Amino acid sequence: MPGVLPVEKKKGKRIEGYLADFFELPRDIVMDLSRLTLIGDGQLHLENHKGIVEYGSGRIKVKTGSGLLIIRGEGLVIRNLYAAELYVEGDIQTLEIAK
Repeated sequence: MPGVLPVEKKKGKRIEGYLADFFELPRDIVMDLSRLTLIGDGQLHLENHKGIVEYGSGRIKVKTGSGLLIIRGEGLVIRNLYAAELYVEGDIQTLEIAK
């Protein structure tokens, strides 16, 4: 079933979240989550991505630990691309996470 994680995976994520809270560690690092920062509607900074799936001036798809991030807009350009960081500029209109 799409979007449904196996029970073992869900339990593991709960334990990781509990441990992160208990030891006061950032959840995004402990749980292998991505961090997305949107500045206005023109800049996006994504940390801890897993790779680019699709790239065009109207749509960019990026793999993350939470699923597929779909960025839609006009004049989208990847300004910087590093192993775990991505900077996008352009007229960002919608963000969607597909599981």
